Amino acid sequence: MKKKLMLLMSALAIGTFVFGMFGTGAWYSDTEATPNNAFTAGSLDLQLSGSQSLPFSVVNVVPGQSGMGKVTLSNVDCSIPGTLNVSLANMVHSENLIIEPEVGLNGEYTPDLGELGIFLNFTAFVDVNQNGTYDSGDFQLSYNGVHPYSSINYFAGWKLWPGRTMGPWNNVMTLACDQSVDLVIMYDFPTESQDANYSQNISMTDGLKFDVVFTLTQVHP
Repeated sequence: MKKKLMLLMSALAIGTFVFGMFGTGAWYSDTEATPNNAFTAGSLDLQLSGSQSLPFSVVNVVPGQSGMGKVTLSNVDCSIPGTLNVSLANMVHSENLIIEPEVGLNGEYTPDLGELGIFLNFTAFVDVNQNGTYDSGDFQLSYNGVHPYSSINYFAGWKLWPGRTMGPWNNVMTLACDQSVDLVIMYDFPTESQDANYSQNISMTDGLKFDVVFTLTQVHP
């Protein structure tokens, strides 16, 4: 009886092994695929062109003088829009010479830097329709941020005092693929000092230099 039981258990084990080998192969199956998955990177390219009035190259600037510079910004060779950012960099105030009309004046407090930036007024805007006028659809880069044009807007300009900078102006606008806009910067040197503590004579022979930097970044989805 014991021998018969052992033989029966052996037969069951062999049957289970054989079912494991051959039994699972009886299930139906079907395999499909989605072929040719591919990715192509988008592109944007900020190009500066147009008028040569920027960068400025102004010598012998004097009270009563004003001017304007313009550069065209284009998103070219592109497949995606970009967000325009503007900043100022590499600012340098130079005293150059301290000549007799400057000596002893109240306000000659930065003998190694120069004070021309105290007196020059700047105003900048993005001229979206490129008509040369600050109007509907344009964006002003003011001392306190980016402001879309409105009927009650006024030009909130800025000064570049020694030790002070302006900007950056981030997310100014979206520049579509193949779109062009103009950045306009205007300056003026008032005939009278806007601060009674400082005589304009302290700016004689002084210099002011800075870079205007433009960055175009992809629009986040």
